Amino acid sequence: MLDQHPEAVLCYPKTTLIDAQGQALQPYEDNLDLRHASPVGRYKAAVKQIGLTNVIYGLMRTSVLRQTRLIRSFPGADVVFVTELALFGQFHEIDQRLFFRRMHPGASSSIQSLEGIQAFMDPKIVRKKDFARMWRYLFESMHALLHAPLTVRERIRLLLFLVREMIASRDQYLQELARLMNPRGRRAAR
Repeated sequence: MLDQHPEAVLCYPKTTLIDAQGQALQPYEDNLDLRHASPVGRYKAAVKQIGLTNVIYGLMRTSVLRQTRLIRSFPGADVVFVTELALFGQFHEIDQRLFFRRMHPGASSSIQSLEGIQAFMDPKIVRKKDFARMWRYLFESMHALLHAPLTVRERIRLLLFLVREMIASRDQYLQELARLMNPRGRRAAR
């Protein structure tokens, strides 16, 4: 697929969710077949359509990976990575169910708490409650936009898109900020 499509930076197969014993639970649609010519279109589609980040198990161009920050150690880093990768080229889905993702209580994807996810991503972080997931996601996304091979116009359009997304989620951003700025709230949360 990558040999046939030089504009593609990632190809991935369709997904089937399976249980701990390997029995099929259900097909899963990743919805990340991003063939927009424009990096703006790909990025916006990736942000809006991403669910489980199964596409990170696909095949990617090494030359492009070297230009990204890869997957960092914070909750949501896989989403930032996938959206950053969309800035570099198209994603092509292989129309066959070749990826089987195990979903069960012992899987890392079943961790529900932000603290649990952070501990899984980087156990060295001691003050997990002080982690600002929304703000970190925003800053990492802005970093990706500022360092990707975009025109000035594309960069401005995507930065405005991020600002609109932030405004739409402003209550979550403000709650995180208030929690981080309140020393008593941080201690009580620990």
